[in-house]
Amino acid sequence: MSEETSEPKIDLYRVVTRILRELKRTWIIVLALAAALSVYSYIKAKRAFVPRYESKALFKVSFGYNPDNILSSTSVYDNTAASQLAAAFPNLISTDVMRDLMLDRLGKPYINGYISARSFADSNLMLLTVRSTSPDDAYSVLCAVIDCYPQVAAYMTENPNIIISEAPSKPVGPYNSFSGKRPAAVGAAEGIVLGMIIVAVIAFCRKTITSTDELKAVVNLPILAAFPKLAVKKRRSGETSLLPAMQRGSFAEATRDMRIKLKKRLGENDKIIMVTGTLPGEGKTTVSVNLARTLAEDGARVVLVDGDLHRQDVACLLGEKDKKSGLADFLDGGIALSDCISVSEKYGFSYVSGSTGLERLYSADKKKLAEFFGALKNGFDYVIVDTPPCGVVSDSSTLCRYADGIIYVVKEDYARRTQILDAINGLSDRDVPIIGCVVNGISGSGRRYGYGYGYKYGYGYRYGYGYG
Repeated sequence: MSEETSEPKIDLYRVVTRILRELKRTWIIVLALAAALSVYSYIKAKRAFVPRYESKALFKVSFGYNPDNILSSTSVYDNTAASQLAAAFPNLISTDVMRDLMLDRLGKPYINGYISARSFADSNLMLLTVRSTSPDDAYSVLCAVIDCYPQVAAYMTENPNIIISEAPSKPVGPYNSFSGKRPAAVGAAEGIVLGMIIVAVIAFCRKTITSTDELKAVVNLPILAAFPKLAVKKRRSGETSLLPAMQRGSFAEATRDMRIKLKKRLGENDKIIMVTGTLPGEGKTTVSVNLARTLAEDGARVVLVDGDLHRQDVACLLGEKDKKSGLADFLDGGIALSDCISVSEKYGFSYVSGSTGLERLYSADKKKLAEFFGALKNGFDYVIVDTPPCGVVSDSSTLCRYADGIIYVVKEDYARRTQILDAINGLSDRDVPIIGCVVNGISGSGRRYGYGYGYKYGYGYRYGYGYG
């Protein structure tokens, strides 16, 4: 293989998608940084702002110099004289003679002001300007220039006659004003850039699964199906119905793929299929219900067991509101197996889903568990067991000893790769074959699927997305 073809390629679409997905989670960081840096830049600019004052005087320049009286000469206006005088002004001001005269006139050790002069085209007018941080200094420096200028100018120009056209006045306010819009906008932009850099770093440090190819590379297991996100709006009554939406489009196609691949990988006597995952909220119950439904549609006798004794969601997902007896009731004793089994006439399969109970399955009577699953295996073609996440509680490890195979559900960009590997390795130690993986919540290009609910377990973790 050539060196060029062996180099890894960067999938820009996946990179951008990962960053945008992370931005949806952490947008508050970007917003907070933008707001903080905007305020900081505003305050910094406000503190650094210095009001400046300007005092001006307008002169008419002509030949005919009277060094003793700047206010008393009249002559023919000369445009060239004004231009020459304005051009020579910087050199004149910088002389030691002019500086000493002005310091003596001001009675200060320094000149607090910037002095400039300019002439106007086709005119004998010259504008003298002093800018300073103090209105008093701006005015006093300009007056000092007017007093001292003629004495020095006589030695540097050809006898100009300078007549005040507009006398200087003390400035009443600064010529500049503070505007915080620009520094605030710049600070906000810097905050957004910094926030996006942080989001990008978080996105690439989050070692989650974002595609079926990544999952294959991590776990080296077959992929049975990839379910898209499915967004279902709540009805006006407040109820939600996921199953009708799951029977259409890409979701229905993925369900059929899962059924076909599963049946190819099951042995003749393999009937009990456990569905589990790493963390709560990955959609294990959703996958379990759809697996039971598609197998029932194929003509099989199916029972779905809600094996999560801390949260019984199967009946809720099926739209069953009446409380039924479940696995916990059977294990507690005093109830027959037949009383635990309910039938979903709408979807064509049986299910066991009742009240919660038992803190942990490992404390349950193992003989009762074996009796329970043995009876179901004899009475049905398939027994689908929806279990709690094996990365959080140990119930899945207890239940898997009764299973013939395991389907492992992985939600896109959810559990970390190390968590997934640890959970799968723990199941592998139980000598129960993992049939394959189901990827849930895949983002489609141009389409948006998904299901979102928030329920809370009694044993300290929280579902944030999907059933199961």
